[in-house]
Amino acid sequence: MIGVDLLGKSLTQVRATFYEFQGTTEKQEGLVELTFTDGTCRRFEVGADGESLRGRAGPWVDPFTAPLSEENEHYVRQHGKYTAFDLADEPGYRQIIGRRVSEVRPIFDEESGKQIGVVANFDGICLCIEVAADELYVSFEKEGTR
Repeated sequence: MIGVDLLGKSLTQVRATFYEFQGTTEKQEGLVELTFTDGTCRRFEVGADGESLRGRAGPWVDPFTAPLSEENEHYVRQHGKYTAFDLADEPGYRQIIGRRVSEVRPIFDEESGKQIGVVANFDGICLCIEVAADELYVSFEKEGTR
């Protein structure tokens, strides 16, 4: 079950990757990364099937870090690239930084049985990460609303 290993850990950082192209940032798709005081880092993203949640250990590594080859520079200019953004000051995320994960609940698709999401309760504020139609959606709820 994705996410159960986070129980009892305190959150220190949240990052997300968003696609940047020609000065515009598309904030509707990408992965979410949670880092905790003990050094644990988990990335949540859409699985290869476009339906399930995938959890991975370790921070996201930008494949297009400087210095770029001429070929990669050309690619980034023509097509853009994903970039990691710190979300600590964003509404919702700001409220869970420093809080402990008190409960983790998986979300399963009733038909396929696949894990499509996870709800992490940060001492009363629930972070919901869920896959729908090949997109990763993040929302916040008060404890007991789901």
